[in-house]
Amino acid sequence: MKRIIAAVAIVAALTLTMAPAAQAVPRYGHRHTSANGWIVWVRGDSALSRSRCTWNAGNRSWHVNWLLKPHQYKWTTSDPGSWGDNRPSQLNCTYHRV
Repeated sequence: MKRIIAAVAIVAALTLTMAPAAQAVPRYGHRHTSANGWIVWVRGDSALSRSRCTWNAGNRSWHVNWLLKPHQYKWTTSDPGSWGDNRPSQLNCTYHRV
């Protein structure tokens, strides 16, 4: 009986660990704030994930790579190194669970 229970436990453990990693659910956007001007933001889902976001602001293109803890929120101005004067466009973020 112990061998059957052990075999079932091993098969269950192997099945669960071999399941493919699910794609993280992207949550991102841009908005205007009174304190920082235009910002782009990203929020992680329920797992540790890595995000890469790209966007245009003014005549330049920007990107960031962030490691996000579960439900973590990160943001930057739309034109890093400046005052967030330019509205971001063509914002696109990709996520990968770590």
